[in-house]
Amino acid sequence: MMKYFYNRLEFQRSRLVGSLAFVVCICLAGLLIGCDGNLFESISDDDSYEARLEEGLMALDDEDYDKAVELFLDLREDYSSKEEVCVYLSNAYAGLTGIDTFSLLETIDEMEGTDDEGSIDMIGLLLGDAQGIIQLSEVSGKMDLLALAKDAIDTCIDSLDTDERVQTGLLGLGDAALIIANTVMTDLSLTSLELTEDGLDALYTSLSADFDSTDISDTALQQLNDSLDDIADAVEALEDLLGEDESDLSESFEEFLADVDPDSDGIDRDDLENYIQNL
Repeated sequence: MMKYFYNRLEFQRSRLVGSLAFVVCICLAGLLIGCDGNLFESISDDDSYEARLEEGLMALDDEDYDKAVELFLDLREDYSSKEEVCVYLSNAYAGLTGIDTFSLLETIDEMEGTDDEGSIDMIGLLLGDAQGIIQLSEVSGKMDLLALAKDAIDTCIDSLDTDERVQTGLLGLGDAALIIANTVMTDLSLTSLELTEDGLDALYTSLSADFDSTDISDTALQQLNDSLDDIADAVEALEDLLGEDESDLSESFEEFLADVDPDSDGIDRDDLENYIQNL
């Protein structure tokens, strides 16, 4: 459906084809040794880009995100006009936080029909461990990585297509969840929490505490609203793509927006307090 989110199967198929092509190229290289050097030079740049791109995609496919970041940063430096490099670099940064766009869609499918369909549950199980537990010490680093992931797209692509708008929405959802996690842990003086609706609700129930909205800073509140704007834009992009039909992803986006910003006029401290208190 979307070229960046659904390319894993296509990439796996291309690896076999690529391997065969590599053998053929080796054979051809022997034939070209005695030919005009300019002929070889005319294809060397393209081969270099394609080979390096494939190496980066292999790292993404193997979930070796540190290597993928390094490879795509180098590619972006040499091929700054290649928008696909920026998109894959964004995916690599997001992968370091636990958000792999491919596995995210799989997680949505797995949750369908269960009691854990809340979108913060979905993203919490990716940002945290298998139970959605996230450590306060991890939050800042993951937020920085998501900022780099978004920046990789925003500074490279002037006009985002549908795929890129949806990818930015996924990053916004992760960022919003981390802001909420950080705010709750600050409010309750915690070092970790379960980043799910049930987990957040249980905290305030077990501690007989009320959420204090003053614990969220103006900067964090603005960042949260920026993330919600990215999620809302992703909803519009999916509507343009799907028409009247809806996907699990668009439903998750819409559910989260309705929960945290029911009036669709931007989230303020009262909205955030109501969200936490009514989980």
